[in-house]
Amino acid sequence: MSRRRIPFYSVNPMLAPEFIEHLPDNIVKLYADLEIRILEDMARRISKAGKLTETAQWQMWRLEQIVKEREFILYHLQRLTGKTQGEVNALLQEAGEEALYYDDQIYRAAGLSPAEIQGSLKLQQEIRAGMEKTMQLFQNLTSTTANTATLQFENALDAAYMDIVSGAFSYQDAIKNAVKGLAKDGIDAIIYPTGHKDKMDVAVRRAVLTGVNQTAAKLSLARMEEMDCDLLETTAHLGARPSHVEWQGKIFSRSGQSGRYPDFVRSTGYGTGAGLCGWNCRHSFFPYFEGLSERAYSREKLKEYETVKVTYNGQELSVYEASQQQRYIERQIRRWKREYMAMDAAGADTTEASVKLAQWRAKQKDFINQTGLDEDNFRSQVYGFGRNQASKAYWKNRNEIEKYKKIRYNKDDTIVVTDDWTSKEHPHLDRTYKPNAVVDSISRHGEQRDRTIYDENGLMLIQVHGGNHGQPKNHPYGTHGEHIHEFLWDTKGNLVNKTTRNMTDEERKRHRNILGGES
Repeated sequence: MSRRRIPFYSVNPMLAPEFIEHLPDNIVKLYADLEIRILEDMARRISKAGKLTETAQWQMWRLEQIVKEREFILYHLQRLTGKTQGEVNALLQEAGEEALYYDDQIYRAAGLSPAEIQGSLKLQQEIRAGMEKTMQLFQNLTSTTANTATLQFENALDAAYMDIVSGAFSYQDAIKNAVKGLAKDGIDAIIYPTGHKDKMDVAVRRAVLTGVNQTAAKLSLARMEEMDCDLLETTAHLGARPSHVEWQGKIFSRSGQSGRYPDFVRSTGYGTGAGLCGWNCRHSFFPYFEGLSERAYSREKLKEYETVKVTYNGQELSVYEASQQQRYIERQIRRWKREYMAMDAAGADTTEASVKLAQWRAKQKDFINQTGLDEDNFRSQVYGFGRNQASKAYWKNRNEIEKYKKIRYNKDDTIVVTDDWTSKEHPHLDRTYKPNAVVDSISRHGEQRDRTIYDENGLMLIQVHGGNHGQPKNHPYGTHGEHIHEFLWDTKGNLVNKTTRNMTDEERKRHRNILGGES
């Protein structure tokens, strides 16, 4: 058979990075749907925690709820695993066939005659092995998720009950805090010895993506062995993780015996979790024939992939860095959708979730407009949160959303107070409240006016005190002891530092209406 110049047939192959990225979407959606059902069930059970005050009664009810919740989780996970098996099998078969379809075009152009995939015992064995390995991951996922999710529920249940019986929180606040804790991060699927946790959607996406990509890779390698092809070229894409940039779009030797091209496994880390076709990797590879094949990616194209930048809020970011920021925004949108659904199921106030959801959606829109990146709506979807829920979340709390959208100022430059608690006796000011809230309160038996300001995440930012708390020696500030407490929190909401300082001229202007002796 004649040999001819081989163009790059798969400029847009079925196993292109863009195709691989979205392979798990349908299966991830199934598990994301289940996660919300589990959270809603947990929320409804927790909402009943305060109705039992007698200790023995509580213990019996608690045990019953834990057992029922575990049964609920296991039942639905096992059903879903059975459904997933067919989906995974179809993906593996399709991806394998499509990968070889494009590979085989290259072999035929090189004068070779690859057999049909159905006629190759070796290739069929690789598909079956990939299926078994991937489904074992899902079986393990079912077991670990049932254990970790049940423990999450148990801890949330206990926290709510203790808050109620201690009298530290009202029934409503105790339930809200417990449900909020569950909804914030979602359901834990895997907890590693290091303490790192994989959430359900993350674990499922990784299992599918890795299983399909690795199976297709083994099929390609098996075919290369059949065709006695030693060289291969890796795919490349914009926004690759830095450790993968160094080898993407390059040619390697499968045997490692080529004098011109580097060893495939040693260079790419193939076969390891962090390497080619490893955890969440979107790269693949295809056969290359010296003297016949045309390179898929020019040096100029690869350089462009490495150097292209986007701008966000005046800062230049690589596409990879921008994609990580985009994923973070999407996670926040999912978080607040989850919280809205869970709070609604528990019969709790959904105002904060509605406000935060509106803020993060606005941030997402701004991010897309500034960077020019494509919006991936799938990654911010949450089961049950459709147009009706979105409309309800906005219109029900429209005034609240606008009220806490940002910190605002009056025409005379004084700050706008969102919550006037000056008529409350002994108001409780928590470290967290509504985002961008400005709360006025009275202390020292009505002798001093104070103001607490929260940041966009709802964490206490500063407290403005209009006097010296009746302790002039400890607060030698301003004219009447007026001063500011400034708070610094870590990413987990723990207090890192609290400082006391004098007020700036600008702050004195904006808060002049609460300063003792000043108009």
